[in-house]
Amino acid sequence: MQLYIRGATAGRGQSFHGSSIAYFDTYIQEQLDSNGFQSNFEDVWITLAYPPTYILKNVERLVQTYKEWYEEFRFPYSRLNRRFKNVHITLKAPEFSMCFGAVRDDMGFEIIDLVIEDEYQNFTKIDFANILIDKLLIVGELINAKLKEGDIFDFEQYKTILFGIKENITDDFIDSVMLEQASKNHRKENI
Repeated sequence: MQLYIRGATAGRGQSFHGSSIAYFDTYIQEQLDSNGFQSNFEDVWITLAYPPTYILKNVERLVQTYKEWYEEFRFPYSRLNRRFKNVHITLKAPEFSMCFGAVRDDMGFEIIDLVIEDEYQNFTKIDFANILIDKLLIVGELINAKLKEGDIFDFEQYKTILFGIKENITDDFIDSVMLEQASKNHRKENI
């Protein structure tokens, strides 16, 4: 089973690469694979929907439309497609606003307003890693709740692997994971 995790906000979606926990999702995938996790679903597409972090000039209406959808949408959304052996899940994840949408000085955008709520600012990479594990546990619960006869998704093993990762989360652990996974990714790109 392959996990595909991305963040999404008004007019933009992105992976964790370039965030403070770049490649952490790749490490989680590697741990699921190496520990023999079993599922007959081949792909799990996870969208972490978060409100926009800032408003850029000339896109105010786009941001407003997204915020209206975000507030009215019934989260979580989940769909198991047994025919194509995939799962699509969208979770509300305002905690990831600053992980995916942090404003850098070198971006060159004319920012009208920062709109992220105070409670979602100043998270550390340890916070983001723990929150990601918590979101993946919710994903597992959603899949497990929709299983039918013949479906394979070893939820107990899934939880055990994720809790095992969560126990080890420290700054040094995340830094070593990022370096190791970036190195592996770099080697793959040069083959």
